[in-house]
Amino acid sequence: MSIAQKAVSGAAWNIVASLGARIIGVVATLIVTRFIAPGEYGEVIGAAILVQTCVAISQLGLLQYLAVKKDAGPDVAFHITFYTTIVFSIALSVALVEHNRIGPFFGVQELGRYLPWLCIAGMFDRLSSIPERLLYRDLRFRFVALTRAGGELAFSAGAMILAALGKGGMAIIIATILRAALRGVIFFVAVDVRKWLKPYPLRWSTTRTILTFGLPLSVSNIAGVLSTRWDNLITSRYFGPGVMGAYNLAYGLSEMPVTQVAEQVGDVLLPSFAQMAPEERRKTLGRSMALLGIIVFPLAVGLAAVSGTLARAFFDAKWAGVGPMLAILSVLSITRPVIYIVVSYMQASSRVFAVSSIEVTKMFVLFAMMILAAPYGIMAVCGAVGLAFFFQALTGLWVVTRDGLSFGGTLLALARPLLSTLPMAAAVIGARWGLAAIGLQSAKLGLILEIIVGAVVYVASAFLIAGDTARDLLSLVRKRKQAPPPEEIAAA
Repeated sequence: MSIAQKAVSGAAWNIVASLGARIIGVVATLIVTRFIAPGEYGEVIGAAILVQTCVAISQLGLLQYLAVKKDAGPDVAFHITFYTTIVFSIALSVALVEHNRIGPFFGVQELGRYLPWLCIAGMFDRLSSIPERLLYRDLRFRFVALTRAGGELAFSAGAMILAALGKGGMAIIIATILRAALRGVIFFVAVDVRKWLKPYPLRWSTTRTILTFGLPLSVSNIAGVLSTRWDNLITSRYFGPGVMGAYNLAYGLSEMPVTQVAEQVGDVLLPSFAQMAPEERRKTLGRSMALLGIIVFPLAVGLAAVSGTLARAFFDAKWAGVGPMLAILSVLSITRPVIYIVVSYMQASSRVFAVSSIEVTKMFVLFAMMILAAPYGIMAVCGAVGLAFFFQALTGLWVVTRDGLSFGGTLLALARPLLSTLPMAAAVIGARWGLAAIGLQSAKLGLILEIIVGAVVYVASAFLIAGDTARDLLSLVRKRKQAPPPEEIAAA
């Protein structure tokens, strides 16, 4: 297969495997919330954020180096393993020492109870990320997708069982360790350790080369984690860990279309972009955004439309704030598909300074807007988060379209799929009113009917308003079904 075909195939596997696992994960989360109070859930999230921040700091932008530099040998991989592990260990040590100050400042008093355990999961994730990136570089997208999905399934099963047994917040902690260990073991076995863990003498020339590429990008990675995770801590500081727990749950649901579609496409496009000629890369950029928009936009807008019914169907009174927050935060999923593709494009083009500048600017805009909005309540804060991501998407789009793509034309290509979601949203709201008028009491049945109505209306409106993109997507799906499996191609 060509690189483009492998990218499409890899994206399909990533999306299907991740989406299936994520759906089970969402069901598991809904069950777990029956046994865990929002405050305790928020305390666990606070500890997880610290560990995730340590992971982001330790990456040093070097994982992207492995993905885009297909000629990087085992000596380079060992350098990356060594430096990322050392930095992660130092960052974790600082977090463990300072948690008694960090926790109370953000209103997360029990942070120290969970932090040491999550450090174990963090170390598994830190080490397994190296062989995972080597597998991505070799375009083994299917294997990575299935492994990650298996880890999510293990997490979901473990969290549900342990929560039902009364383990409280520790149910999530133990399940997190299980997920990280399972994925780590599989990745360790799949990639010969001599390709990344065999010791080599540390050389300044190699160190300088990888850090010159990675350090500017690490600024972007750290800013990205801060802006997508530390918003929880800001929420906790102003409103307490209980509200933060509900906010985190609403945020996680709202970004589900992003993490399970856009992020998977971005992971596939990074190594694929890196192996394309510049002209092919530019053509793929515009087409990818339009195709991703017609898939993700209805998921985002549809999630906002059904948020009230979804909250009534699955959450009890202690999680009542999730529904309104979910409706507002779903706007994230409208803008972030553009961000993922733009970032993959710029990384593959070695424009790491531009990536870092956009991400850092967005981080400061996000935090400033959240702090300014806090006196007006949590809903105003949710709106500020959505506006900050919209600013980032627009800025990134303007930067990459300077390579020869039309800024207005690209916006128009994205606007058509977005406009196609408006009839869908109107139909969902109309269906809800109609079901209420006839006295339907079951929120779960109402949710199913709203989704069916929305899906039918969207398909029709997509072909009517964004027909070119809809037909392009349909053509890709048909080609995918007709293509022989990769094994047959390899054998031929």
